[in-house]
Amino acid sequence: MITIRKQKGLQTFILYVIGFILIWEWLRPLQQITEIKNLPVFLGFLVIGFVLSFLGVHWILRIIINGCYMILVINHLYYQEPLITLLKLDTIIKDFALNIGHVFRMDWLGLTNSFRTFLLFVTLDCIVFLYTFWVKKRKGIFFFVLITIIYLAILDTFFPFQADYAVIRTFIIGLAATGLAHFSKLVEQERLTVSFALIKRWPIPLVVIILVCAGVGIVIPKPGPIWPDPMPYVVTFANQEDGNMLNAKGKLHKIGYDEDDTQLGGGFIKDDTPVFTVKSPEKQYWRVETKDFYSGKGWVVSEKDNFQQIKDSEELPIYSVEPEYLGETSELEVVFMERRDHVIYPQGVNRLKFHKQNFYHYNEANEKIQIPPDNQLSSYTVQYQRPAFIIEDLKNVTASENLRKDMPDFYTRYTQLPENLPARVKELAIRLTENENNQYDKVKAIEEYLQSSRFTYKTENIPIPGKEEDYVDQFLFETMIGYCDNFSTSMAVLLRSVGIPSRWVKGYTGGTVIGSEGELTTYKITNNNAHSWVEVYFSGIGWVPFEPTNGFTNAVDFIEESETVSTENALQQERESESNVQPEAPNLQRKQQTEQQIEEQSETNSDKETKPFTINNDWKNVKIWWVIGGILAGIFVLLSYILRRRWLPYWVIFQYRNKNDAKYFMPAYLALLKRLEKSGVIKEEDETLNQFAKRVDEFFNNDFMSRLTEQYERYLYRNEQVDTGWGSCKPIWEELMKLAAEKKTYLTLC
Repeated sequence: MITIRKQKGLQTFILYVIGFILIWEWLRPLQQITEIKNLPVFLGFLVIGFVLSFLGVHWILRIIINGCYMILVINHLYYQEPLITLLKLDTIIKDFALNIGHVFRMDWLGLTNSFRTFLLFVTLDCIVFLYTFWVKKRKGIFFFVLITIIYLAILDTFFPFQADYAVIRTFIIGLAATGLAHFSKLVEQERLTVSFALIKRWPIPLVVIILVCAGVGIVIPKPGPIWPDPMPYVVTFANQEDGNMLNAKGKLHKIGYDEDDTQLGGGFIKDDTPVFTVKSPEKQYWRVETKDFYSGKGWVVSEKDNFQQIKDSEELPIYSVEPEYLGETSELEVVFMERRDHVIYPQGVNRLKFHKQNFYHYNEANEKIQIPPDNQLSSYTVQYQRPAFIIEDLKNVTASENLRKDMPDFYTRYTQLPENLPARVKELAIRLTENENNQYDKVKAIEEYLQSSRFTYKTENIPIPGKEEDYVDQFLFETMIGYCDNFSTSMAVLLRSVGIPSRWVKGYTGGTVIGSEGELTTYKITNNNAHSWVEVYFSGIGWVPFEPTNGFTNAVDFIEESETVSTENALQQERESESNVQPEAPNLQRKQQTEQQIEEQSETNSDKETKPFTINNDWKNVKIWWVIGGILAGIFVLLSYILRRRWLPYWVIFQYRNKNDAKYFMPAYLALLKRLEKSGVIKEEDETLNQFAKRVDEFFNNDFMSRLTEQYERYLYRNEQVDTGWGSCKPIWEELMKLAAEKKTYLTLC
């Protein structure tokens, strides 16, 4: 014979192992439908949670151990701080405070990956606690198995995840766990002593049942689906309700800088969260990175990352334009409003100087400047030379034949197109440029075509190209509506179709003026300013930006004069002499002011156009409250189920509150017996009602059950009327129901 304690410990251990496997089934699909990686760290967290619970470690010590594990993992994945620095918790606390702000603003998409990882850890800890509670206290596991199967079924229906084998595994494990939990409950209730022989025999029928059920379920033929796949209808409904806020990957798309451009398309939600503020002498576009390979669906970088560590004193090795087209050296200051791992800079940048760090990393493959994501930087200074392009020089570039011969790799890289690009795209490019005899006019012809009234700037209800559709082809010939990504990608592809090297540039527009100080103007740059445009390579000149997006104006200076002196010298001559060049400056200034007004008006119109789908809109708030209400309702249902043995007796009491007829006495008494059984006071088969009533009275230390049973037997065996008896003893019945629920002694009498 073995002791009950050892037997219970073994059963609990097995149930904990089964619980670990079931929760593992919850995590498996997340690798496919979300961006979750490093699954072993979460499995390790589950192991720690189950081990601590099995050993009965105090809850305070459990919180400390789990907290240390979470901090170490989050630091390893995101911060990589030294242990001594990590103990100060400065970085984690600042990140936590930042994300709490996002939570209160209901900016769920703004949460950082580190905070989302923390939330997943907390969720797993809660799941472990609930599971161990069911195993230890309720001796049941069926509810958890049922939730797991429902969870897998939902993922299989609404997400790109095949849950066939996961459901089979859960079914087999669930049957085994349910059988073991029932056996454990039976042993405890009946106070049985379990022998080794019984332990060897009882799993046999359970295994046979599991194998038979699983085998039959796998072998029998499966009929086809009765109902059609609901996913297309859900996607259609979501697109209609949210203005097609889903991107090509089926995720909610929020405006702002995003590294992943492999699948473009779909609308987006506006977001006015500040990202940077810039003190600059002039308004201009702010670059982040470039991409050169178009796949037919989006953009990637063709070359491998090539990071260089640059010190403050070193010149940034970014080639922009030839020196004679660069203006005088200027400085501007950029202030971080939100933690970012990238910086913004204007075209013509020379040096960057960070106030709390003397180096940074420059990726030559995409011209992106990166800093550590856990940086403590608050601002940095940019030294740059703003370019100005002479239109006559641009028109002197006639073709790229020499570039193809002299720099074949460069030319191939920036004229790359997918092999399956529809022929009508190239035909359109040829038709637009066939009457032009130089590269500049060809580029302007395509730019003006995209900025014409045949195309509409819009950020909602933007179609997503199908599996066989090309992103540019769909925009140019089918929809003709879209935003910057549609316009800029289309221009780059059209240019490449006629052999003109071009690349796709991502960054931000100039921003909104929020103040000025002397010659410097302060601009606020938000996520709404995220933008993309095109840069075209002109031999002997360099990369020249163009703005094809309808309603936006190029921030680059184009000069009509055919001067060969540098812009810096020209500006110096304007200050020192009253020449014929002088009238040009006011004209240029008026032109820039007009362009600035047009751009600001365009951004305002864009904001107005997408206003029905902003976070601050009433309809969006209503939908958010529906989500919050659904979550709260789910929590309420879960707690109601867990605490059902406390509130169900009061519900039964409420049902019988006004039922005083004698016919309700018997069902009320039987309901009391059932409630006592749920509370652990079970009537034995060979036990009379009087004997059971005395045992209940001893259990609750009163005589309520005996007095009620006497009335019940008179009604049941003697067929006596108890109209007065049931009504007078109903308070006793109610007190017994409450005692069965709360196991407390009440002194209420008849």
